[in-house]
Amino acid sequence: MKLRITVLVIFVIAICKQNPLYSGDYTMPKGNVLVICVDSLRADHLGCYGYKRDTSPCIDTVANDGVLFTNAISQAPWTKPSVASLFTSMYMSVHNVLYGFRDTKNYAISCRMSNDIVTLAEILKIHGYATAAFGQKLHLRKEFGFKQGFDLLKMGLGRSSRINNNVISWLQKRRPDKFFLYIHYDDAHFPYTPQDNFKMYDVYKSNANVTGANFKSIRSGEIKLSGEDINHIVASYDGEIKCVDEKIGLLLKQLDGIGYGNNTLVVILADHGDEFMEHGGVAHGHTLFDELIRVPLIMKGPSIPKKLQISGLAQSIDVTPTILDILDLQPDKEMEGRSLMPLILRGEDVHDAVYSERKNYNGEFLRAIRTKKWKLIRDFDTKQDLLFDLEKDPGEITNVRDRFPKVTADLGSRLSGWLDREHARVSETRFEDAVRIDEATKERLKSLGYAN
Repeated sequence: MKLRITVLVIFVIAICKQNPLYSGDYTMPKGNVLVICVDSLRADHLGCYGYKRDTSPCIDTVANDGVLFTNAISQAPWTKPSVASLFTSMYMSVHNVLYGFRDTKNYAISCRMSNDIVTLAEILKIHGYATAAFGQKLHLRKEFGFKQGFDLLKMGLGRSSRINNNVISWLQKRRPDKFFLYIHYDDAHFPYTPQDNFKMYDVYKSNANVTGANFKSIRSGEIKLSGEDINHIVASYDGEIKCVDEKIGLLLKQLDGIGYGNNTLVVILADHGDEFMEHGGVAHGHTLFDELIRVPLIMKGPSIPKKLQISGLAQSIDVTPTILDILDLQPDKEMEGRSLMPLILRGEDVHDAVYSERKNYNGEFLRAIRTKKWKLIRDFDTKQDLLFDLEKDPGEITNVRDRFPKVTADLGSRLSGWLDREHARVSETRFEDAVRIDEATKERLKSLGYAN
């Protein structure tokens, strides 16, 4: 009997060593890291997530060559706090990057990421990585604290094609031994104005669009959208996705051409999604429904299994610990996320619940707790709860709070307990910072709708 058991153990070990899903040798300590964030990109508008339109052939190929997470949740429904959570592996209540700007008596201020917080870029720079970030996003500039750890931060570059040119130029000039690149494409952010060759989806008789000037009027009902208007807007949005998808494919092809493709971990994700009247509104930032906080998360690299879809819960704050785990580096002690490698390699859940937050300019908070089956959204000002059975109602249409009072109470208690722990962390760390912004920046933020 002992001989049989020994033979069986040897056989199992041999199989595990041949199977990357069970191998412990997943680190790539000298590898490169490329994180691509596509602003406002909904997971359910990509082919690899089941979308019917051919919006994402290049992203679909990356997903097929790697790991796709079907339940990845952003910590906030708009860019600034979401990317802060991505970089710091902290929830919004802790890193305190909450709002676009607010007016004081004599001037306007905007919250910024505190210099006391350790970011992914800072850790990698300490370990010899060349670090750079490229994009268009106004919120991610140096004055708002997002340059921490980056040798170069270039925002305001416009569309994805120009961003790509800057990325490849930097790589060809620097020729780094190892690099961390963060790219933030803004093409899919409203207003949706796809280039002519990407208007193939737009067969609708409408000129409607979502802009920084009108999205609040659409939400309030002052501006009415017809079904044709919504179809046109969605088609334009899909055209923007198709455009940025092509540019992602071209960038990855260029990386291969200059010799970086085989030793680079590629992460594709979004900061948040966009709404198209599913809950009576458009754009983003205003709710915690899935169209805004369920985001794509795809990983591909030498240490990542291929053709794997994972339904276990993941969060944006998990991306930094996962990258550091793959690179065999330690996260900062204040980071709150968890490495997803146990989930990737062994199917072990790392979360039984995940959390998201939204704060508006008046200080009103929405917070959500989500399990695989349930989602509770709590308004901390009105004390109102929304409960959804995600298995039976993935569109979050029917509030079943009164039908399942025990579930509501349990999730509410867990949400309160999580919030108490976050408040304790805030009292210990006190990460808080703000910067005075000039009139030009203020007006630009207003034009994008980030205003009080």
